[in-house]
Amino acid sequence: MESWAFSLNPKDEQFEDMIDLLRLGSFRSGIRNIIPFGTGLGAHTGLGVCWDIYVFFDDVPAQDGNQEYDADLWIENWFGDIRFNYTSTLTNKRQIWECKASEQWLQEVLSLARNCPPKQKIDSSRTPNLNTQKNAQEALKRFVSNDTEGLYDIIYGPERNQPQTFSQDRETDYKALEEYLNANDIIIYNYDSGEESEGPAVSRDVSMQKVIIAHDMSNDLWIVTGGGYWSTDHYKDDTGLLPLLKDRHAVGGVDVVGVVLSNTNGKIPACISSSGYVYDGNGHRLTLKNPCNSNSKDGVLFEFQDELYKSEGFLETSYMGYGFASQGVYDADFAEYHGFARSYYLHTGNDCHITSRTISENGIVASWDPASSGWEVYSNGSLEF
Repeated sequence: MESWAFSLNPKDEQFEDMIDLLRLGSFRSGIRNIIPFGTGLGAHTGLGVCWDIYVFFDDVPAQDGNQEYDADLWIENWFGDIRFNYTSTLTNKRQIWECKASEQWLQEVLSLARNCPPKQKIDSSRTPNLNTQKNAQEALKRFVSNDTEGLYDIIYGPERNQPQTFSQDRETDYKALEEYLNANDIIIYNYDSGEESEGPAVSRDVSMQKVIIAHDMSNDLWIVTGGGYWSTDHYKDDTGLLPLLKDRHAVGGVDVVGVVLSNTNGKIPACISSSGYVYDGNGHRLTLKNPCNSNSKDGVLFEFQDELYKSEGFLETSYMGYGFASQGVYDADFAEYHGFARSYYLHTGNDCHITSRTISENGIVASWDPASSGWEVYSNGSLEF
């Protein structure tokens, strides 16, 4: 299928007609949630037509008159099912409304759109910008695993002229991440700043990030990332002795980090690539290449052996396992795939190991030996996509 991108500005003769259709159309419903997620959004009529409008507002005066803010409105129309995405720098949160339009209105809108000269023809065979892809995917994993130093290395470069202390404000870090991604034509589909975790009491030492889904518009790829990090140092309690000098102590058996996609329906996408990420909180990182689950339609899981060791200078104990992330990159068919996404972490302490692990419609079902030294934690709430 060929597609074109076009733009309108107030001087174009079609501009007022398009605005009137949005503002005055009496044969369309109001903006309200009458189409739930996960029921086939984007898979209508077989025409394969998606109409997008991006509107950017700069330096908008706030009502209190004391500040200005920027905002953007992204309208997605999959021939009948329409999603309005609104974000402003006042809240840094994306608001989403959905409605269903009649075919009459759509035909008029499409007629106007097709009469506009194409600004850019999108060639599906073009060569992707692999460097931008890789950096964006890495930035998402570093944000999820609370590797703030590594995140800013990607955004500003390792030679940035900034002090070597980094924000501990997750919202500030998220804003920097979002601006970096947007500058590279990557839009975050949905973001929830909540990092409350669910699971056994001991797992409250871990903060889990709700899954982040981002759309790489230049390459029509969907990046699905989840994970979390330790908010205490109680991982030290899960090994017999703390390491001395250059010793490295494994903490239990292998741990698991993953993103699980459950209750899915629609066209199953292909997973183009997947990777895991582990961070020790002191500048050392580990990339995981081989997922331990066989079917990427259910998400991606990675195993890793967490370790305690002395960092440079032998002054501090580092934990390779402090932060962790799992990521799957899916093709364009992910736009027609729907369900729920959740971040998971399975931990083992002392001499414990995981004896079984399966993905079900309810998430990950696992068992440990001994059961008293192993547990799982997952993000508080699933992301509906």
